[in-house]
Amino acid sequence: MRTTLRLLYICAGIMLFPVDAMAQAMLICHVGGPGTSAQAAPKLDMFLRHLEKTAGFEDGFFEGLYLKNEADCGRYLEEKKPLIVVADLPTLLRNYSKWQLEPVAHVGDDASHRYHLLAADPALTSLKAAGGRTVAWFAPTDKAFLARIVFGGKVEPEEHFQMRPVRRVLKGVRGVARGKFDAVLVDQAAFAHLGDLELPTPLKEVFRSEPLPGLTLATHGALSGDQKKIVAKIKQALPKLCDGPGQGLCSSLEVSSFTKAKKKRLEKLLRRYEGK
Repeated sequence: MRTTLRLLYICAGIMLFPVDAMAQAMLICHVGGPGTSAQAAPKLDMFLRHLEKTAGFEDGFFEGLYLKNEADCGRYLEEKKPLIVVADLPTLLRNYSKWQLEPVAHVGDDASHRYHLLAADPALTSLKAAGGRTVAWFAPTDKAFLARIVFGGKVEPEEHFQMRPVRRVLKGVRGVARGKFDAVLVDQAAFAHLGDLELPTPLKEVFRSEPLPGLTLATHGALSGDQKKIVAKIKQALPKLCDGPGQGLCSSLEVSSFTKAKKKRLEKLLRRYEGK
């Protein structure tokens, strides 16, 4: 079964992006992210063509694939050895050394993302008050990330709450509004769209994490001299991607900007994540 799935993902990558011996690969690894590889392919293709034009590369210089399962990301890394990996923060921290990642830029900035604990019960006004209550959460499932990064070491989630994993964040949100769960942990994207939902009971914020990086672009592995030159051109182009002709594309991707990664900031988060 695993071999079959592996072949399917390889074939999907080939069908979505024809193999070019000279093409530089880019992997979008957003664990638990929205949509599917096939759904993301058209917009990813538009983004890569826009990046090529803005940075001065020839058309078709980049190929890419969006994946939302970490094991699939790992296989793609082994097989395609992409130059660039775009990863969510927990995935980035978890695989920082293993995947030999070197931060290049943030989607947004290093403080554009938060996690929010939401509840309907007026009595739940703090983490302490939420002790022992049922908390639905979709992602991340990384216990160290939840405890040390999201909750900043204030609580051990599995000890403090009754954690209830859900398959979709919307199920958790609606579950709280209907009294099935006491609270739900959501990311910035879900929180931003909360007002679009017609909930039977309004939810209020009990806790919010510190501002954190969202998706981050990083290089993968040891770079050749030519690859370093490619990365330098990408760095120069990123701040301009959402200007002028790129505004509509960035808006459709819900991206406000690309900013230079703060390596020291990420290394500080990495040390905390690793309990150092």
